[in-house]
Amino acid sequence: MTAGRKLMIGALGAATPLALNLIVVDQVALSNPTLLALLGYAVRVVLLVALGVLVVSRNLDEQRPSRLFLLGLAGPALITALLNGFNQRTLLQAEPVAPSAKVSLLALPVVYAAAATQGARQFEIPKETGSEQVWRGLTGGRADRAWFVIARREPTREAAEAASGLINRTIYGFRAEVFEPYQGRGGWCVVIGNGLSHADALRLRERALGAGLTEAELWTPPPPSK
Repeated sequence: MTAGRKLMIGALGAATPLALNLIVVDQVALSNPTLLALLGYAVRVVLLVALGVLVVSRNLDEQRPSRLFLLGLAGPALITALLNGFNQRTLLQAEPVAPSAKVSLLALPVVYAAAATQGARQFEIPKETGSEQVWRGLTGGRADRAWFVIARREPTREAAEAASGLINRTIYGFRAEVFEPYQGRGGWCVVIGNGLSHADALRLRERALGAGLTEAELWTPPPPSK
């Protein structure tokens, strides 16, 4: 068997986990196939196939096609699994915060008629930058600026506006806004931080809990359905 044929078998092995991943997992990477995202994805494919070919090139004394196939497959499959595991972890919503023993300011009665009417916003992830599009295609992970800190959920817009106004009047350092229910579910939300990285959202939630907003929670829109 020639060296070129051995390398081709290794390249086929390397491409196998990428093809399976494209079918099953990579909808996030390619759900919005911009030119930069596709460029990042192409770079990922080239690098991983090159890795498989490199492994086979270091084992050209091997004569069994099945062994060459597995040598080409191993590295790309491992890296793809690691990327999928990391991305899955970042997509999980934060665990709900257990209610604190402190009395929340928002647990006090609120007179809804006193709230000033505000424009309600919608949950939207900030538009990706060019580097974030490349990163999504390269790794399959979306931008981390996708987290919101929700101080309170209410069944009606009026209740949410009242709670938002109460926060803005009585708690220094927070800017509360009313957000519409996401896709019609989850109630009206009083949001004190939006478009944040996970680390920034965690810090803001800790500040909110310390200020008495004991219902503060982290939230991010779910990934696109497959």
